[in-house]
Amino acid sequence: MWDQVAGGMVSSGNDDLRREPRGKTHQRPEETVAWIKVVPENEASAELKAAYDHAAGARGSVANILRIHSVNPKAMLAHLQLYRELMFGESELTRAESEMLAVAVSSANECHY
Repeated sequence: MWDQVAGGMVSSGNDDLRREPRGKTHQRPEETVAWIKVVPENEASAELKAAYDHAAGARGSVANILRIHSVNPKAMLAHLQLYRELMFGESELTRAESEMLAVAVSSANECHY
């Protein structure tokens, strides 16, 4: 199974990390796409299962942008902590301004996440 994430694709199968040459992607042929192995929840180690549970939190699901760290649960948790600090931590920006900035950057990067 492949899901689109931040301009690339994430595999929940047993695929290796690789870059597909132009024209050989499951996306737009004019782009080069990164393929990242993702460990499915039903195959997760105890450490990864705990990280998935923490990342799911109140949402009840783990975002694909976090799933790409499944081979390194500590990195997944660090990414989540960074995101939460940037979006919800003390800042001179309001929450709305932070969200607008995130949307503007995503748009500039042609990211539809």
